[in-house]
Amino acid sequence: MAIDDDLHKMTVPVYGDLVYTSEGGTDWGYSLPQAVEFAKRRGAVLQSAREAAAHTIGNANEEAARNISSFLDGNQLTRTVALYFWDDWKPFVAFDDDVKGIIVKMAKEGAEQAARCKMEARKKYDCSLLFAPEDADVVASIARARESGRVVSLEGTDGYNGWYMLPLHATFRKSPFGKDSLVQAMLGDISETYAQALYSHGFKRDAMIHFLGPWKFQGNVVDARPVVLQAYKPSLDVHASLLDFSSASGVARGVYNPSAFKK
Repeated sequence: MAIDDDLHKMTVPVYGDLVYTSEGGTDWGYSLPQAVEFAKRRGAVLQSAREAAAHTIGNANEEAARNISSFLDGNQLTRTVALYFWDDWKPFVAFDDDVKGIIVKMAKEGAEQAARCKMEARKKYDCSLLFAPEDADVVASIARARESGRVVSLEGTDGYNGWYMLPLHATFRKSPFGKDSLVQAMLGDISETYAQALYSHGFKRDAMIHFLGPWKFQGNVVDARPVVLQAYKPSLDVHASLLDFSSASGVARGVYNPSAFKK
């Protein structure tokens, strides 16, 4: 593929050769439907959480090679969706970033639903995209998540109460962040490399993981939430709960050769 001014080619350890669009966003950031359209207009697809992490690793490597330290990624919008659901009276979350999945397909509908929710409930947050458990897109997403090992139980695990902290610093080559089951389901085999890239470039505080606690989603619907990576020194936040589809919440970046998830 020819590389022009709108592309940024980057080789990332453990991930391969990815071709990204340049970043896009207003002063306040793009909403999710704007991010999806930004990538689509450039013949690309919005990055996944794993591809966003790969871009961060590439940035860190480039800046280290050039002996500079201005590395900062901000809010990264992704096509990765967190699907919260109950199965046999037990709470689970499934992650999926198929290029024709719920975020890419339903971003506009999600924004419209969130806008109605805000107007009716006069709430700023907790306005997500809800599906019936038998919805074809939901069934397909959860099936893909199960096949790739991206379904995580939220039952009876200490700290799984909507947010928790995970150190980025590795001991014996493994960090609590890199080996965490939720992080692995979101980022896969790139998790530890991502943690170390952040830690070595000034992100010295623990990472904050935000997700939806089991008491926050109903048993008769599936709650879809976009995954957002937020990196502002000295801390990292991973949101899979707080930001709705309509918020102006981050930058967009498309990828031209999206890769399959690797556990």
